[in-house]
Amino acid sequence: MQDRVTFSENTGIAQEVLVFSDFITSGYDDVDDVLRPIYEEASEVLGQEFPYPGDE
Repeated sequence: MQDRVTFSENTGIAQEVLVFSDFITSGYDDVDDVLRPIYEEASEVLGQEFPYPGDE
């Protein structure tokens, strides 16, 4: 909270607008939904197996 006060004072941005987004306050996002397809596509495109961490 003190960082928010200091930032507000230094920038002139009202503290009321310095709030966390719904995404941040919801906790976390499952990165598996993002990363797994990248590993699968890289394996397919490059013709080499890139195992997803934890699946080996």
